[in-house]
Amino acid sequence: MKKKIVLIFGAVFLLAACVQFLFLDGFEMSDMKSLNINVMVSILSILATVIIIDNLVKKHETKKRLEDYYSILGRSHDVFFNKLKQPYIQIITKEPKEIELDELLRDLSVYIDGDFIRKKIKVLHLNPTSIFESKEIEIGYFEFLTGFKKTIDHEITLYLNRYASIIPTEVMNHICKISEILKDNMLVSPSDFGITDQSFNANTAKFEPKQFIDVFESLGSEISALRKINY
Repeated sequence: MKKKIVLIFGAVFLLAACVQFLFLDGFEMSDMKSLNINVMVSILSILATVIIIDNLVKKHETKKRLEDYYSILGRSHDVFFNKLKQPYIQIITKEPKEIELDELLRDLSVYIDGDFIRKKIKVLHLNPTSIFESKEIEIGYFEFLTGFKKTIDHEITLYLNRYASIIPTEVMNHICKISEILKDNMLVSPSDFGITDQSFNANTAKFEPKQFIDVFESLGSEISALRKINY
């Protein structure tokens, strides 16, 4: 849009200059100085107007895209967000509990300490013969991490397969960033290298808690951003 207006303005200016030279006896020096100043002022005014209008149009288009998206997929988007949020909360707090994601993000250093990967994670194990019966068991961090990444990847894949054609850029950016963060070195588990021995001893592993805080903060912030997208 901006490019078209500038080109049109340039074409009009050149046409006016040709008319002046060919039919109106050209330019005097004083005319040139005055014209030069007027042209610069006009160009700056036009560019400023174009930028303002362009930004307003983009905001309107963004609002319309998000309105349409939430109108069609509002509930599905909320379900998708919750399916990413719950395992994230569980891997940080080590138990399946309800907590506000933003509150958790502010307290990551409370949960991610020198024993973060050594603490067992509580999970609910369903009775295969009765979905109404379950018991709480504990599994190791790396075992849970493997399932955690698979769960997030699976939910993202399902959501994109179903709705990719109508997901706006503002939402898609956060989804893609979540997928990329899952590939971070700090989220690598032994099974990623084909090590399936469950006796892997996390007690001997040395790590800097801040590195885990940084990567989980980035991941949590992107998940939280999905919930906060507004228009």
